Amino acid sequence: MPFNYAIKDQLLQQIQAKIDGQRVPIIEIGSLTEKQHEDINKFRIENGIPPLIDPSILYMGRHHVESRNGRDGYNAEDILTQIIYALDESSIIPKSSRQTLIRSIKPRDDGYGNKVTDTGVLELTSRKPKAELYSVIPKGDTVKPIDLKQKKAS
Repeated sequence: MPFNYAIKDQLLQQIQAKIDGQRVPIIEIGSLTEKQHEDINKFRIENGIPPLIDPSILYMGRHHVESRNGRDGYNAEDILTQIIYALDESSIIPKSSRQTLIRSIKPRDDGYGNKVTDTGVLELTSRKPKAELYSVIPKGDTVKPIDLKQKKAS
């Protein structure tokens, strides 16, 4: 199962705790589909990199929360939604020479006037043999929540 919906509430609480500056544990949030796992390993083998053994995906959220909440103003529910869409079973593994990505093919309304495509950045070395969802980038968010807050304040 790509995203484990059984932990949705737990993950939302963890994201909020991270926003509140608390230290949170790494948790398993789902796994790559067989096709996603195969696509990652095909690329890695072609480039002389050892394959990813376990399709499980872990999440700590440090970079993701700092970027999306701290810099862009997204709230915990927004961040959870980004994760869910990035890890959808229909998401693809685009070819990239710099990073291992998982990209949603389902554009969504982000609630701030944008149609975005969520792209997850996977870190494949520090949590071996599992992948860590390091961050999610809502591609196409030309208007961020922080922009709207600043506009309201002025």
